[in-house]
Amino acid sequence: MKYSPHDYSKAFVKALSEAPRNQEQTLCRRLVAMVIKNGDRQGLNKIAEKVEMLLVRKKGRHVITVESARPLSAKSRKELLSRFRASDIVREEISPELVAGARLTWDGERELDLSFTGVIKRILA
Repeated sequence: MKYSPHDYSKAFVKALSEAPRNQEQTLCRRLVAMVIKNGDRQGLNKIAEKVEMLLVRKKGRHVITVESARPLSAKSRKELLSRFRASDIVREEISPELVAGARLTWDGERELDLSFTGVIKRILA
């Protein structure tokens, strides 16, 4: 990549904050065009994730990723969601390699690993 997803997203969020509200779509199209022009098309998903993360954090909210070995039951999902603010974005991912339990990640930075795999790794470390 010519520029990192972080660089693209940081510049985009800055431009977005300085532009009039009616220019958001134009800025999005320009970002995509610039990324493609620079040959960084394969990084568009990561750039979008970083932009979302920066915008969410700017509003004082969080993006929480919940990884589990199997889909959460309705009861577990409801209980889990009650632990976060309604304005937070909670994503669920299935990761069979966890074997059992769950791993929670806040804003892509902090992690709470309560999975069986995580416990085994900590014991063997």
